[in-house]
Amino acid sequence: MRAAALLLAGALLCLPWGGAMAQGVPDWSDLDAGQRTVLAPMEEAWDGLSEEHRRRLLEMAGRWREMDPEQRQRIAQRLERWRDLSPQERERIRDHHRRLQSMTEAERQALRQRWERYRQLPPEHRRQLRERWEDLSPQQRERLRQHRQGPHGGNGGPPGGLRGHCR
Repeated sequence: MRAAALLLAGALLCLPWGGAMAQGVPDWSDLDAGQRTVLAPMEEAWDGLSEEHRRRLLEMAGRWREMDPEQRQRIAQRLERWRDLSPQERERIRDHHRRLQSMTEAERQALRQRWERYRQLPPEHRRQLRERWEDLSPQQRERLRQHRQGPHGGNGGPPGGLRGHCR
């Protein structure tokens, strides 16, 4: 679930959003029928979203008609997954995104390479790394991130720092 949530957040936060909309974002009741249909998974959360987040969602909804069915399905699934996340999970994803954005391109590339190496490990080895990571205190995790990654911290999980530390 966490990996899916991170992918969702990255996808939502990294989508090209186009030009700026007029100031002021409408309330849910002011959306037209097409916008409400596209954004239905977000209805309950709409009023609690930041103006910027609502603006981005409205811009995406505006491009909905141009999307092929596969693109529409992916966006709908992402919206549903985001809606189902707890506030804590959403904040964790936002924090992860902020950390990624603060990295240089070289640091992001190194992170992608570590992630790809992690994905190539046998499932049992990945499970052991995840368990080891989860057993660490927040302070231990932060020290490990800083040791492995320098000033920007880690990516929030095992690929950045538990290589060779399986039980």
